[in-house]
Amino acid sequence: MSVSTDKRPGVRRLAVPKKPVNSVPRSSAERLWLIGGGTVALLLTIIAYFFFISPQRSETDSVRSNVSDAAARNAVLQQKLNQLRQQNQELPRYRAEEEAARKALPASTDVSDFIRSLQSLGGATGTNVISVTVGNPTPFTPATVGGVAAPSASASSSPAGGSASSASPRPSGVYGMTISAQVTGSAANLTRFIDQLQNVQPRAVLVTSVNETTGSTTTTGSSAAAGSGVTTLAIGMTAFVAPNAAPAAATSTGPAK
Repeated sequence: MSVSTDKRPGVRRLAVPKKPVNSVPRSSAERLWLIGGGTVALLLTIIAYFFFISPQRSETDSVRSNVSDAAARNAVLQQKLNQLRQQNQELPRYRAEEEAARKALPASTDVSDFIRSLQSLGGATGTNVISVTVGNPTPFTPATVGGVAAPSASASSSPAGGSASSASPRPSGVYGMTISAQVTGSAANLTRFIDQLQNVQPRAVLVTSVNETTGSTTTTGSSAAAGSGVTTLAIGMTAFVAPNAAPAAATSTGPAK
């Protein structure tokens, strides 16, 4: 067919017909191969997900959970470590408190040291310790201090009608020594002596009685007699000791030296 190439106005060009592309129809076998290939690809994707991807995701989640738990444990351990570091900085204070506690509750009677402490208190307060009497250590119970009885535990009566029994206080492993001291001086100085006896000197003591007399007293041994107008205090107290075994007798009677 001839085609006119005249470009003059009013002249119509004839269109050349195009041949269809892929005009060959697909056979049923090809369609089956395509469907089968898509199905196999889908099955492979499902198998890969359930046998490879999903287990890996579960393992990843488990690892993340373990990491979170480890981080929480590390935070707790870090807090404990900070507390231990702070306590380590306060170790000198703890040691000083331990030493003070050992002096307050020694493992031996240390009667001589205690008498020297009383004499030092006398010199510091302007008083005179004229005599000290120390008794033997006895097992300490609250019922034996100051003559005040502690309430005892009573067992309830049995269902068969038995009578209630009283349980005596058990020893606490601490022993008490009854100490009597006579101290002379002015009323103000004696007040200072009592205060420092309980708050300054290192030994823990419990003052159980204080008897005051004013006037002259006779000379006993090497102690000087108290003159007229001088106050004398007879102080009863209990000092404590916590030995590993039962302490030996520590009786000391006579003027302080």
